[in-house]
Amino acid sequence: MTTNNNNLPPAPALEPEHQLTVFVHHSQPAPTATREFSDRVRALGKRHLLVAYTAAIARQGPPFMMGAELDAYIEQNYRAFVETWVGRYNWRARMRGAPSIEVLTSMEEGMIIFETYVGVVASQKRYGEITDWIARLVHLG
Repeated sequence: MTTNNNNLPPAPALEPEHQLTVFVHHSQPAPTATREFSDRVRALGKRHLLVAYTAAIARQGPPFMMGAELDAYIEQNYRAFVETWVGRYNWRARMRGAPSIEVLTSMEEGMIIFETYVGVVASQKRYGEITDWIARLVHLG
């Protein structure tokens, strides 16, 4: 597991080759198989991250929040949650090959980084780690 700060819950550990998948900017040239893997894990991560976040909010959020109220809460807070943790883990500083600082600092890039990270973990069928980790992050706010 990796962390940059003792106060942060450790993120699930990544093998070195998977660190490249997460922390080399998606605009960089890559073999087709590598690009396809990156695209697949991001799509996988996008879904797993949203499900883990929604489950954590449903468990830890205000009592009896469900349905449209839960959907509205997720819609309003999800991107800020992702942005907060990308910043706290200092993942943008680990990125290599971004075309510009403006691109790297966009909220969309933060989503790509986090979704790809979660996708790599999910691709290894480590779903429980994702759920537990995201629940800890939600709990910390």
